[in-house]
Amino acid sequence: MMRGVLLWAWLVASAWGQTSIDLRTQSKSVDFSAASSSRPWKTGTALPAQCSVGDSFFKTDAPAGQNLYACTVTNVWTLLSGSGGGGGAGLPPMAGNANRLLSNNGTSADWRGVGVGLSVNATSLTIDTVTVPQKDTTNSWTQANTFQALLSASGAGAVVDFAGAAATRPIQAGLSSMTPGSCIATQEMYIKTDAPAGQQLFLCNALGTGFQLLGIQHSTQTPSGDALSAGGTFATNYLIPAGTLAVGKTVEILAGGSSTTDGSGAQQFRFAMRLCTVSGCATGTVVEVPAIGDITVGANETNASWFLRVAASAQSSGAAGVLVGQGESSGKTGATTTASSVMGWGAGVTVDTTVNQYVQIRQINALSGDSSVLRQLVVRIH
Repeated sequence: MMRGVLLWAWLVASAWGQTSIDLRTQSKSVDFSAASSSRPWKTGTALPAQCSVGDSFFKTDAPAGQNLYACTVTNVWTLLSGSGGGGGAGLPPMAGNANRLLSNNGTSADWRGVGVGLSVNATSLTIDTVTVPQKDTTNSWTQANTFQALLSASGAGAVVDFAGAAATRPIQAGLSSMTPGSCIATQEMYIKTDAPAGQQLFLCNALGTGFQLLGIQHSTQTPSGDALSAGGTFATNYLIPAGTLAVGKTVEILAGGSSTTDGSGAQQFRFAMRLCTVSGCATGTVVEVPAIGDITVGANETNASWFLRVAASAQSSGAAGVLVGQGESSGKTGATTTASSVMGWGAGVTVDTTVNQYVQIRQINALSGDSSVLRQLVVRIH
């Protein structure tokens, strides 16, 4: 009997002295719902250097909602998703960032404003129609805008109205040397700002390989006193810009003047037209169109008027382009008589239409001492 009492006393004493238990092996189910407090995680301000998969840690100095970590790989801690007003897993604090969008810089997340053109509120993200043009509404442009792609207005109701504009520049403009080498065939235009007046507007050719002078372009010059003696040339030049003489284009020259002195006996006038790659025709390539036949003016006849008309059409273009045409001259041969002479160009002359060409009128006088003066020169290209 005494032995049984002593055994019971030892068992009670042993049970009373035990201060911790192994929940995994010494419990069947664990319920902390009625406990005054529970702390199932290790806590601290620094994550332990070592951990095993499944370990957890509560970091007490982290922002609210970003405190709980789990060991997902040996010795590697990962922030777990949390809840609450402060933020979530990896989220920056939400306080003071209302209506901002979540973004990141490649390392950490941050909140950013939506920028110009967008508007955000508590329920939606929308386009700010005050600053962003709309496809299906009327738009007003109040500042300078640069378009680097196609700007198109199409459809039955499309209207581009510049009536109230202070200025318009609808065509690309620049120096002749800056003329684009390719363009939209028969649609694109270019203004050469350094070309002579009346010769500045160009249209892309049918091949899209360059520009040609648009429409009927002309220049009228009245070089009063531009005199020449036997075998001389008038100094007046007219520029035909490179690429102007495309196939089908015609250059027409009208010139007029009068005789001034009569060297000896009857005066003779013979005219020719030059195309030169350099103004003045003193250098460069000079092509002289065959001369038109003589007009003989009576002896001692001064101030006898004469007239010249030459028309040449481009049969082909390029470095070896061909111009074909004819010319006619007429003049007063006496007090009451006139004469005329016509000259054809046969197979034509070879002219480089890819470079600038200068037109010059040449008068060839057969008799020494004869001279005349150029009163007017008109060149038209159409």
